[in-house]
Amino acid sequence: MFKSATLLVLLSLSIESLAKVLPTEPSPDSKWAVGSKQTIQYKIDNDDKDTKWDKFSIELMTGPDLYTIFVGKVAENITVDDDEKKGKLEWTLPETVNPHSQIYFLQFYNSDNATDKTWSTRFTITDTDGSSVPPAHSTQPKSGKDTPWGIGLLQPGHVDQDTLPLHHNYPASDAAEEKIKDGGGSKQDEVEPDSSGYSAFKTSALFVSALTIVTVSFL
Repeated sequence: MFKSATLLVLLSLSIESLAKVLPTEPSPDSKWAVGSKQTIQYKIDNDDKDTKWDKFSIELMTGPDLYTIFVGKVAENITVDDDEKKGKLEWTLPETVNPHSQIYFLQFYNSDNATDKTWSTRFTITDTDGSSVPPAHSTQPKSGKDTPWGIGLLQPGHVDQDTLPLHHNYPASDAAEEKIKDGGGSKQDEVEPDSSGYSAFKTSALFVSALTIVTVSFL
């Protein structure tokens, strides 16, 4: 005769999950010309399967660390486990980026949760002949951090490097972060892009509760 017992197992786990997107190219030494085809390279590191980035998107950004400015879309909904990607993505740079300088970086974000973000370092977008100008600013506003920056746009002509735009489009941050009233842009987390190393976003602590019903049959 078989007897059946049902066990209710309540699993409550407090997990500090770590979801990382580690861009390796562009790097601080990258000098990519407008209109050229380049290869973005990255690594995906998920220490916790519950926070896996199944898909992510990439945007071209500019501006200072705490008031980043959206320049344009690079790619959307890249599948993390797509074997054909192998951590590489071909990207043709727009032809109208201005000015040509080391003031641009890529923002990676989880397509399912736009608050999970990480950045490449700042890299140089050059003119077609490889020429560029120094960043307009040598230190970060307010903090005084020794990280050069500037403002770039997808338009020809002069760009005002002393006034952050009051109105802009920020696809990755619209639903997640408030606009900065006195300067535009999106206020970032504690980890920002810089010119010397790579950055990774550490998610906040995640409390996971699961109710598992286990049925055991025995003789």
